[in-house]
Order: sequence, then C-alpha cells, then structure tokens
Amino acid sequence: DIHFSQYNNASAYVNPAFNSLFIGEWRGGLIYRNQWRTVDKPYETYYGFCDKRWEWVYDVITAGIYVRNDMSGSRNLSQTEISWALTYSRKMTDHAIAISFNPSFNHIQLRNDLSFPDQFDLDNFQFNSSLPTNEPLPRQSERYFAFNAGVLWSLSKDRLGAYSGIAVSYLNTPEVSFYDIEDLAFLPMKLSLHGGVAFQLGDKLALHPSVLFSRQNRSTQFIFGSWVEWVFEDDGILKGLRTGLYYRNNTNGFNEEAFFQHSDAIIVPFSVAINNSRLTVSYDFNVSPLQVASNSRGAFEISLVYIRPQKKSRNFLTPCWMF
Repeated sequence: DIHFSQYNNASAYVNPAFNSLFIGEWRGGLIYRNQWRTVDKPYETYYGFCDKRWEWVYDVITAGIYVRNDMSGSRNLSQTEISWALTYSRKMTDHAIAISFNPSFNHIQLRNDLSFPDQFDLDNFQFNSSLPTNEPLPRQSERYFAFNAGVLWSLSKDRLGAYSGIAVSYLNTPEVSFYDIEDLAFLPMKLSLHGGVAFQLGDKLALHPSVLFSRQNRSTQFIFGSWVEWVFEDDGILKGLRTGLYYRNNTNGFNEEAFFQHSDAIIVPFSVAINNSRLTVSYDFNVSPLQVASNSRGAFEISLVYIRPQKKSRNFLTPCWMF
C-alpha cells in the first residue's frame, strides 16, 4: 500500500472512523505526494476527500467520499481508488466511540511497454519491449472491491485531548492478478493501530505526539513523532503555526537490536492555519540504505484542508480540539 507522511491529514485512509473527528459542518482536502525524484522518475500520489457531519443530541453520523490516484515512477503501473465511509459516533461523558464501514472500488492499470527479463537486448545492452516474451499478460487492467472498517475512541477536555483506534483494510482479501489463473494472488488484510495525545501547555502552545503502526502480510511500518503548535487568538486571519519531527521505520520483525537498521525517513512538517483552512508542507529525508542513490532526498508532500464552520452545534459531542 501507499503511505502518507501527513497521515493525520489523510486520517480516513488510516482509519475510516477518523472522519468523525473534526469540528465543523463539513470539510474537504487535497494531498499531493512526490517521492524518489532523485533516483528515477518520481512516484506520485494524489488524494482528495470530503466529509459531512449530521448531529443529534448525543449522536453524530459522518459520511465521506475519497479519491486516490497513485502512479509508479516508470508510469507503467497506476492505481485509482474511489471509496466512501459511513461513521456513527456516540458520546459517553467526556469521551466518545466511533465505528465506521468503508467499501472501496479499485482499478489497476498496466501500460503496454512493459519489459520482462527475457526481453533484454544483449546487442544494445538494454530492455526492448518489442522482443518476444514467454510471459504474455492476458489483460493489463484489474478491478476489485475492498471492504474496510475501523473503530476509534476519543477524549476531549479543556486542556487535554486523546484518541486511539484500530482499523482493518481488505477484510475480503480481494483477488488481484493480471493473469486468469484462479486463486493466484490475494491482497492480504492490513491492520492499523494508532493513537495520539494533545496537551495545551499554555494559552498559545500545544504539544501533539502520535504514533501509527501498520502491518500487512510481512510488511510492518512504524511512524511516531510530535507536533508543536502555536495558537493565535486575535482577530487576524492567521490562526496557528505548527512544526514537528517524525520518524518512520519499515521492518519485518521486532528485533530491538535490528530495529534501527530498517530506518526509512525523518519527516519534517510545517503547517499554517489561515481562517478555516490549513496548509501543510512536509519533507521526508531518506535515511534508508537507498540514501546512497537518493542523496538522502526522499519525498515532498503538501496538503490543503478546509473546514466549514458550524452555524450552531446541537449536541454535546465535542470532537477532540486538536483537530
């Protein structure tokens, strides 16, 4: 699966129940990610979303639609996903529980100029896709449906906010293959565990550490770090500034001695809130063995999120203020 460094802005991609944690009538956002530009043609990912809330006294229903497009560096492989989520939230004293269901439709496309090992031209010392191959593909596109679900707990107090959630993607383990052989390849389920805490350290300063763990088959990823936010309470258009530091690790096990041998990136984000919008820019500094080829340059990511303010809230279910 693809990943975002700004996973809090692509929150429904991590856990569909995350779409309930915002204060407003509706929100919309766009994210663009560009990775490995210095190694070859960059990998590019586009993501857009819109969430709408309906409130009652102690209950909230949130519905969202999400569109994602991902292109490999060589442009030989692209994937488009359209998904929607329906989330129910219930307040209990100063915390809330949300549960969400998230089906998606996916389309994968291969280009015609693929090259296989038996198409290496020894005379010109390069691959030649026009040469015959013993690996013909019966089709170059694949479509499948996936079903995902998530649960989220959240806490909201005057100076403290917290959340913790679990999500499972590809519950139906869809078959994904460009060949006509049945039971050849299935997309394994993906488990995501995440959580965060936000402390208001003063009237204008807040700290927001968070962690994300995900595992799919033998692939495991950790991201952890923290935001620091300065809040401006005057009547100007500038509402707040954020910066922080995150660390990402890709590993296949939990060996403490080998953990940092699988370091992937150091992520440095910067964010500015202007009126009801938030613009965030981040950069991944590559610290994996690929840094020899990438010169430690990893990925650039930018996002813009807009939240339509509530005219009047009709319930007591206040989402965590950190969002």
